[in-house]
Amino acid sequence: MSEIYALDACALSTFFDRDPGFEKVGALLECADAGEVIIYMSAVNLTEVIYDQMDKRDESGMNQLWDDIHDLPITLIHDISDSIVKEAARLKATYHIALGDVFGLAVARSLGARFVTSDHSEMEPIEEHEPISFLWLPAKPRK
Repeated sequence: MSEIYALDACALSTFFDRDPGFEKVGALLECADAGEVIIYMSAVNLTEVIYDQMDKRDESGMNQLWDDIHDLPITLIHDISDSIVKEAARLKATYHIALGDVFGLAVARSLGARFVTSDHSEMEPIEEHEPISFLWLPAKPRK
């Protein structure tokens, strides 16, 4: 059985921005392309990636980004089940973190996936209290 990963928005942004840790995300994508692992991402987290990239690209660049993302070996979760919504709400109420983060975490938990993130300050407390496994990337540099 293949190992399963769920990407946080910051993980995919790290890859596109070539921030520290992009090689780790690239290697994970290569493994997924080879069928060695499975990668998922919530449409909510994808929205964050698109939003994050908007100030860095013109309309043509954004269209190319959209195509590039859809060419990656990532299964996008568009239909969010009631159980994911309830888990996201529980995580939001418990930890008071961003809405995108709770959906990414809820997807990871529902799939038994490792959550790939560079968001140490938000996620380290969750790692201590929740049955969610993490694949840590270096913290994103402040811009």
